[in-house]
Amino acid sequence: MSELSTYLQTEQYELAHSFLGMKVALVSTKTLLEESGASTNFFTGKTNKNEELLNFGCQSITNLLNKVVEGGSKNADFSISVNLLDKIFQMFIEMRSKKVRQKFSEGLLASLSTAEAQTVLSRENSTVRKEVLEIVVDLNAVKTGLADIDLDFDKVLGAIQKVTKDTNLKEMSSLEINLLTYSILFLLTNQEFSVRDYAEHAFGILV
Repeated sequence: MSELSTYLQTEQYELAHSFLGMKVALVSTKTLLEESGASTNFFTGKTNKNEELLNFGCQSITNLLNKVVEGGSKNADFSISVNLLDKIFQMFIEMRSKKVRQKFSEGLLASLSTAEAQTVLSRENSTVRKEVLEIVVDLNAVKTGLADIDLDFDKVLGAIQKVTKDTNLKEMSSLEINLLTYSILFLLTNQEFSVRDYAEHAFGILV
């Protein structure tokens, strides 16, 4: 399916939308999301196949999203399924691979922050603004250049602060609140006390 999706043209956005639903159903299985957590060992060269599959699947999802919003924006009668987008966002709850979380959030930022994406979303009276997507990227940021991949706590705590102090929740769509909540839920399981404490406070505000 991923190889077929690569050859889809933007004019085939409706087919891409159907493929997107099938791809999300395949990639969002609990087993794949949870067993992706053990990162590739840089010393032994042993790779986590589940992490590789998840990364490939998430890349496919964002590629399909690009084609859906680019092609669909030209048809005033087309709108992307808000329920499907929420299912995509829900993957952040169970996804254990920090590396894939970061790449996936960056891919969603690139796909959904465009004018075409906002046009398609507005037809469902919804929105996912660039500034919210940027907060999600920081909530899932990891330190680079380390063998043992871990969260970039400075960026994560800064992003949580934006949620609790700088963001007007009254102006947010339900999709935006859900997207933030799903990433915050993951942080509640972090071993770092300060991250859990800040995340718990943010979760209370969001819900």
